[in-house]
Amino acid sequence: MSRVTVTTGDCAEQAGHAIASNCLDAMLKSDSQAENGKALQTALLELQRLPHPKRAAGGFTMALVNVLEVGLMNLPKGA
Repeated sequence: MSRVTVTTGDCAEQAGHAIASNCLDAMLKSDSQAENGKALQTALLELQRLPHPKRAAGGFTMALVNVLEVGLMNLPKGA
């Protein structure tokens, strides 16, 4: 039986992804650009507190990229 090793870097990446998911949820529920800005600012400040900032930023980025890709694919095709 093989043993799975989870590193602090792995945990930071997962936390970064969760922070992005929470940020996106807050932005979707928001009614104003100011609230969206605050949600993003809060998320970025939370990322700074995590160990392994590059891994945390990687997890954060992948959550955003997934949403952007889906959104861009569903844009109406222009003339």
